[in-house]
Amino acid sequence: MVRLLIALAGLALLASPVAGQVGLASSAHTVVLTATRHGSVRVALPGGSSATFPGSLGFGPDDLAPLAVETAWDLDPAATSAVSLVAFFTDPGVVLFSRPITGGSATGTRTDRLEMRNDLTGWTAPSPGQYQGMLNLLAVTQ
Repeated sequence: MVRLLIALAGLALLASPVAGQVGLASSAHTVVLTATRHGSVRVALPGGSSATFPGSLGFGPDDLAPLAVETAWDLDPAATSAVSLVAFFTDPGVVLFSRPITGGSATGTRTDRLEMRNDLTGWTAPSPGQYQGMLNLLAVTQ
């Protein structure tokens, strides 16, 4: 360790001062530096990625247990006017919420309770078994 310090001190003594190196100089050039930070948006299900009907599929309405849906965003208000959460089975259709993006709302989180109902009124009772469908949740910016 002592040898290293002595070697560094010796190099410092041998180094010429910068002022002694001044002679010719180029003209100064300005360099424009640009950095971009991309926004983000996400949808999460804090309670898991599935929901189950509490009863048995039969005649009449049958409600799903409420499903918590969390939407989070970190956006540039100059490039984004709103964030929305859309729910659909096949084609985008139901807007669950839409929020304008301004300086004060550029970053945020929102949790909604999605309540759904399966109503088989007027349908033939399904055969015994398990039935599954897919609900799509999509956060979009405008």
